[in-house]
Amino acid sequence: MSHSVFSLRANLNALLHRPAGHQGAVDGIRAIAVLIVVASHLIFSSQFFIPDAAAQFAALPLWLKWPVQGFLGVDMFFVISGFLIGQILLGEYARSGKLDLRRFFMRRVLRLMPLYWVALGATALAVWLGGQQVEQIGPIALRANLDQLWKNLLYINNFFPPEQQFGAMSHSWSLAVEEQFYLLFPGLLLLFFKTRLRHRPRLAFALLVLLYLAARVIARIHSVSLFGSQCGFTPEQLKQVSMDPLMAFSSPKLYCLFGVETDVMFDNLYTKYFPLLAGVGAAALTVFRGDALRRFYRPGWRSAVLLGASLALLVWNFLFPFLVPGNSAFAAVYQTLLQQLVFGAALANLILACLYGGGGLARAVNAFLGARVFYSIAQLSYSMYLFNLLIVHIAYQAVARRQPGLTLAELVGGALPLIALATVALSVAAYLLVERPGMNLRARLQGAHLAAGAPAGQELSQAAH
Repeated sequence: MSHSVFSLRANLNALLHRPAGHQGAVDGIRAIAVLIVVASHLIFSSQFFIPDAAAQFAALPLWLKWPVQGFLGVDMFFVISGFLIGQILLGEYARSGKLDLRRFFMRRVLRLMPLYWVALGATALAVWLGGQQVEQIGPIALRANLDQLWKNLLYINNFFPPEQQFGAMSHSWSLAVEEQFYLLFPGLLLLFFKTRLRHRPRLAFALLVLLYLAARVIARIHSVSLFGSQCGFTPEQLKQVSMDPLMAFSSPKLYCLFGVETDVMFDNLYTKYFPLLAGVGAAALTVFRGDALRRFYRPGWRSAVLLGASLALLVWNFLFPFLVPGNSAFAAVYQTLLQQLVFGAALANLILACLYGGGGLARAVNAFLGARVFYSIAQLSYSMYLFNLLIVHIAYQAVARRQPGLTLAELVGGALPLIALATVALSVAAYLLVERPGMNLRARLQGAHLAAGAPAGQELSQAAH
């Protein structure tokens, strides 16, 4: 018996129970990624309510500091997106020799846009009606830039500096990057298969990596010039300045530095696409070299070494700013050129080792990432990402007004129960009433497409993508 796309029972069942064929490791990585991003929101937003948040944060033990690297959680999402979308499109082309772009874009629209539009509308309404609770984030007057909402609707908000974006959803730059990837990748894939590059995939991959490195170098040169011309920093002063995100709003000059870094280096597809490319590369191996991957990762010792190396590199990247002086030449080169390469490659290898690896460590990592709770969190990750930053801001505002003079630990500890409860409640409601119905409608249209005689798509782990 078929259910309505809005059936709460069916949608709740989809939230709580992993379907057969789902890649548990991918679910676990997605869940961990959104928890990292949520933790980073807790730290980043504290500076609007604690005058010396940076100093208090610096005094925390190392094991509490890593969430400030929350942008790496976004890179984790990018690797997963590249991997899953790569499996869909490469698998379809491998079977049929063509891509049904109309079907692909229809699926992307039904998967992503309904909840995004609801989140934009709800956030804009909260800003309009919320009074003092949501009228300001640092120097950004939220009501004053409600007219920037159209940029989010068109997924071009990352083309503009932070102060010219819809401030209440400043984190949605990553959604714009993903949509731009979805728009460009199918065409690039067809171009690849229609040229001689299809016989030299390693060369094509290497060229894309070199293009990425060139874009990063040019963007860094441009950003440094703007640090001087727009923000008034001399080269000597720049050597002494830390890009500490908890000091970004402490002075106009540092905010200018933060804005230039964000606009030029941080939120553009051309400076952020390597994690997506790493995911696509892993997907290509699963589609075209699956048997070779099984042979390569099957020995327990080899999968243990590769898993251990990936885990070590991922941890290293989260701890990097606390282990390497921020004004050192190595830090500048690593953050400009190497961090996304190392992190993206390590995570892609982790996914492959989990899917194909043998031995005790591979089984243990798969068991951990495949935990049922991670599956449910993964299903809620999109909703959590969309709504959490505004929830954090409102909760911090409420706690700070009730108890002035709080320390960083007191602010986070006092607001955390409210943030957790509101994030879970709103995310579950959004999933059941908006997100999952869109996915159900997509599945029904897919069924009609197959009934009409179209070939089935290979969509591993796609119930949540």
